[in-house]
Amino acid sequence: MCGIAGYLLRRAGDAPPLARMVATLRHRGPDETRVREFGPAGIATARLQVIDLVTGSQPLANEDETVWVAFNGEIYNFAELRAGLEARHRFRSRSDTEVLVHLYEEHGISFLDRLNGMFAFALWDGSRGVLHLVRDRLGVKPLVYSEGPEAILFGSEIKAVLAGLPARPALDPAGIEAYLAALYVPAPATAFRGIRKLPPGHRAEVTASGIRLERWWRLPEPDPDPRPTLDEWGEEVWALLSDATRLRLVSDVPLGVLLSGGLDSSLVTAALREHRPGAIHTHSIGFPGAGPYDESSYARAAARHFGTEHHECPLTKPPDDAPGLVARAFDEPFADSSALATGPLCAHARRDVTVSLSGDGADEVFGGYTWLRDDERLRRRTRFVPRAAARAARALLRPRGPDPTRRDPLGRLLAYLSEPPGRAYARKTSAFGPEAREWLLRPDFLAEARAGDPEDFVESVARRVEGGRGEIGARLLRADTEVFLPEDILTKVDRMSMAHSLEVRSPFLDWRLVERAQRIPFHHKVSPGGLRKVVLRAAARGRVPPEALEDRKRGLSVPLPDWLRQPGGPLGLLEPGDARLYRLVRREAVSALLEADRSGGDDHSHRLWALCVLEAWLREAGR
Repeated sequence: MCGIAGYLLRRAGDAPPLARMVATLRHRGPDETRVREFGPAGIATARLQVIDLVTGSQPLANEDETVWVAFNGEIYNFAELRAGLEARHRFRSRSDTEVLVHLYEEHGISFLDRLNGMFAFALWDGSRGVLHLVRDRLGVKPLVYSEGPEAILFGSEIKAVLAGLPARPALDPAGIEAYLAALYVPAPATAFRGIRKLPPGHRAEVTASGIRLERWWRLPEPDPDPRPTLDEWGEEVWALLSDATRLRLVSDVPLGVLLSGGLDSSLVTAALREHRPGAIHTHSIGFPGAGPYDESSYARAAARHFGTEHHECPLTKPPDDAPGLVARAFDEPFADSSALATGPLCAHARRDVTVSLSGDGADEVFGGYTWLRDDERLRRRTRFVPRAAARAARALLRPRGPDPTRRDPLGRLLAYLSEPPGRAYARKTSAFGPEAREWLLRPDFLAEARAGDPEDFVESVARRVEGGRGEIGARLLRADTEVFLPEDILTKVDRMSMAHSLEVRSPFLDWRLVERAQRIPFHHKVSPGGLRKVVLRAAARGRVPPEALEDRKRGLSVPLPDWLRQPGGPLGLLEPGDARLYRLVRREAVSALLEADRSGGDDHSHRLWALCVLEAWLREAGR
């Protein structure tokens, strides 16, 4: 596991400060930093040693040093790939990284579909003068880049690219507006003009003339196979998960599990126990005194069931300077508040292990979110309501449009019923919908955000759903896997784990399991009655403790309303009249949200947290 950075010059001149760029990524790779420059190009790594501690240094080359690679991630099937290459190539290390240069020699960049792993890497082909940038199928590992007139820069995180630019770029209003909708800045945008994210499943061919993007993997459309029974599907899912877990055990450093005690992490622990009978470290987080937020009893029950050496991290208050911590870790606004628990959990785990398995990905692939369950129930109950009638009723009862600060269940229901399912779902799961953003943002900033006519975030998600195949629930789940999983969940886990030099691996993100899951009928994921992850429960029977099979666990969430309202808490960022965010948003709108939240109406804590993080990021970015 590493942080990577580099450049390709577009014209003769001074090279960007590559050593300074990679130095910003030492948290991702504290064990070794190396820089290689080749005239027009340079690549560098900050390495976290996980596999081949002695000879696995990077960047790494082929035999004649015409091909070099800087690699972040793990190739889980590298032993199998290496076995097919050893007769024709001389290996200098035992690392998984070295198979990349030799596969490239034999197959060109088309070798990507042979890889099973999580990765983002840069491969320099000196004989052709081409730099290849690649990101894994599902977007587990990040990669960002900037295309300037003098050079093209890239890095694992935005901070690495910023360190290589001659001047700090302006913020991107369209990216900020998308953040207020989604609570993250969706790819390919970032919060900075001119810095872009390489989307999941994409590669970029970089030359002095520019960047050519190509999608090398696409999540299959839902194509349900009704022939297997639920139990047969459950056994197939278990077999694939077990093998995915086996592959993820290769490590030359201690390995454990992030065990919440829910279905997903319990299944991963069961698979780990199947392949590793010895001592296992498990780690969980708890919120003592926080009522339903504290689910540590589930983790203890699972640890007893599996006989693990369990470590619990109690969290009674948010980290100091929580919004600033998030702004610095993500380099742009990011408002999934569970990051405030993920960071301390990863720091806690790093005391005992360098690698942790997790259950990430199961919710998006197998239907674990309550909003998907609620959406399924609501659609079934209202399937005979004509959309035109709902639109007419909405116009009659709400002629002035919705008030974003007021509890209005009827208005929200009519809005849901009056739109196509994909758009209704995207709007429902958006923090600030299109009308709410028009209410919140200053007119001048809103006009600037929409000057280039960017596609609205809600519309982009709706387009994915409405343009897909299969029943609507399966299409919504596919959109979660393509958008919410990489942009929110995997971004959160990557930044919070690597901030503490912990590598996190999720067997549920094995591409074989993810692709096969597209053949499972939707009612085996979310039942007509609303039971979530039905097929995973079938796979888990007899393998996990009874508590893990209950459909009441809420997942990792923090007591954000209480934390926000603590004296001296993050809401103080919104009080100064000269707060930076008031150059972007209307102060009276923020005051209305604060008053509505205090009055006991709707819970606006997630919206207010998003504004706190935005203010903290603007301060960090010097804007």
